[in-house]
Amino acid sequence: RLLTVTGVQTCALPISDMFCKWLGGHLATITSQEENDAIYEFMKQDGLDNAYFGFSDIEDEGEWKWIDGTKSDFTNWHTGEPNGENSKENYAMFYEKYTDGTWNDGDFTFAQRGQPSVFICEWD
Repeated sequence: RLLTVTGVQTCALPISDMFCKWLGGHLATITSQEENDAIYEFMKQDGLDNAYFGFSDIEDEGEWKWIDGTKSDFTNWHTGEPNGENSKENYAMFYEKYTDGTWNDGDFTFAQRGQPSVFICEWD
C-alpha cells in the first residue's frame, strides 16, 4: 500500500521517514523496475509530478542506500544523474522533467504547486 504525503512541513528525509513510521509504514523503497513503474504511476495518478522516496547518500557522498537498510542493486537514474548539482542533492526523487519514471537527485526542498516537498510512504 502506498501514500503520497503533501502539506507536511519537512526538510529532511529522516523526518519524512519518521512521519511514515508514525503512520505505520516507511519511506518507499524501490527494488525492481516493476515496483518503480507501479510507484511512479501511483504518484502520477495522485496528480503529482515530483516526489521523494527513501534512497539517499546523505551519510557518505556517492554511496546511495535505502533508508530502511533494504539491500538492492536496482537503480533507475536518469542519464547524467545523480549529478550532485549542489552539495545538498542527497535524496532520490521522481522529477517532473523526467517523464519516464527515472530518478533525479534532489535536495529535499523542491516544492510543487506551493506545497512543501512531497514524499511517498509504503506499507508492506
